[in-house]
Amino acid sequence: WDSIYERDFSRVIQQLGGRYASDPLCVSVVLTCANFMSAEMHLPKTRQDLSRWRALGDYETKLLEVYKNFIDVWGTAFPKQELSLHASKVLDLPPSFCERVVDAGLSRFPRRFSIQSCQLTGRKEDTGVMTYDLIQKYRDRAHHGFQSLAGLSRPDGRMGSPEIAALNLVHAEAEYWELWHGDGFSVTTSGQAASAWREAKQLGYEAYKKKLIAEGKYRQRR
Repeated sequence: WDSIYERDFSRVIQQLGGRYASDPLCVSVVLTCANFMSAEMHLPKTRQDLSRWRALGDYETKLLEVYKNFIDVWGTAFPKQELSLHASKVLDLPPSFCERVVDAGLSRFPRRFSIQSCQLTGRKEDTGVMTYDLIQKYRDRAHHGFQSLAGLSRPDGRMGSPEIAALNLVHAEAEYWELWHGDGFSVTTSGQAASAWREAKQLGYEAYKKKLIAEGKYRQRR
């Protein structure tokens, strides 16, 4: 909320809009304004960091005002694109903080606001994960999609199977699935992902879940 930061970063966003907003291949921009490490909403949150945040007073309200401001800046600079909030837990704030940001975005740009969770897994059903539940709550009002938590082709199994991932996508009525680079460049892996999601869409959530159970591929959330 530093005025110099807001002025200069707003100028950068306006310049980006001047260059890319008319490009038909630019369909979405990430709502960045109070982030670090990635496009998600993470902020420094070590014990020392949290002490410094608390010393600022009501930082939840201050952060919300930052998001409201930059929702307008991004939406004005990119008048045709989706404005994508990459949701995540913010500091020690409750999940309702993300909901307040989403509500602000939908009130300003109801047809273009989008929510993305970067925590999609294929290990279990993702119900109970904050960002997944956020999308479930707003799925009938906001555009929404997912990014894989990890690569499907990774040998450590962190991501899980494309079938369970597809089940989560269908349950949330996802509009898109963003794969990691290695998966996207692999004809085999991306083909498996596309095939699983296509079948899940055709059968629907309940029927596809029963199929996975019958095949021994279903895993419940622990």
